[in-house]
Amino acid sequence: MLIAIRTDEFRAVLHHFPTRRRAEGSNRFYEHARIRPRGKAEIGVAITKSPEQGQSAAQATASDMINDLAPRWILLVGIAGGVPDTEYSLGDVVLSNRLHDFSVTAAFQGGTVEHQQQGGPPHIEVEKLLAHLTAMEEDFTGWNSVESLGMARPTEAVPDKPDRHYYGDEEWKRSVYRSIKANFTGAAATRLPRYIVSPTISSNTLVKDTGLARQWGKSARHASAVEMELGGLYVAARHDGTGSTRVLAVRGLSDIVGYKRNPDWTAFACKSAAALTFALIAAGLIY
Repeated sequence: MLIAIRTDEFRAVLHHFPTRRRAEGSNRFYEHARIRPRGKAEIGVAITKSPEQGQSAAQATASDMINDLAPRWILLVGIAGGVPDTEYSLGDVVLSNRLHDFSVTAAFQGGTVEHQQQGGPPHIEVEKLLAHLTAMEEDFTGWNSVESLGMARPTEAVPDKPDRHYYGDEEWKRSVYRSIKANFTGAAATRLPRYIVSPTISSNTLVKDTGLARQWGKSARHASAVEMELGGLYVAARHDGTGSTRVLAVRGLSDIVGYKRNPDWTAFACKSAAALTFALIAAGLIY
């Protein structure tokens, strides 16, 4: 079962399931498609959209889906911001193997804000899949082709040194610059998007502030993506399910915190996340 948050994310997912019918649940509609994964019996895939951004709306959407359909898997498919790194960048896809939830905050006199970290690892079946996914890549090869994505990977001009497109303190700007240079110069300029398995930071905050990203990174050192809904799905799966609901976030990176990017990356990141999601289902790895 697939949940998108934004309309562009929803459209990107629907594109991969052109034959479907509408079904009505207790509080929302679903688009229902049938697919025969490789080597498996035919399965149903329900697709819906959260009415709003944020963890509360995502939790309500997932709770309804659990109560209406009792799915084994719920995939949160869409876009996220990225932390600068030379191994990945804009348009690449993060598969979340741990949640760092910073939604609980304390505000003190003088403007200081502290965050309590919550979250944890995913369901053991999600963890098992992601840990072994490298050995399964032949099963979903081609997910990142132009034909599968529906558009070519955008380009980024890389100046000789950080310019007006980079923001934050000097150390952060240098980190972002190294990331963009490593992923958009030389042979990397024309590479296809890749996926990485990495922790995800979630909160009810749209993060464009490099100071906040650095603060969170001190206790979530290996996190690669920053988004706003995964914590809500974790709560729904824990409290409304039977303990068997597997939650997986599939997030295309549409932004890098500290970089003013080409706006085409929003559409591309929606498509890369949707394409990988479809490929994993079609390969019978999510069943």
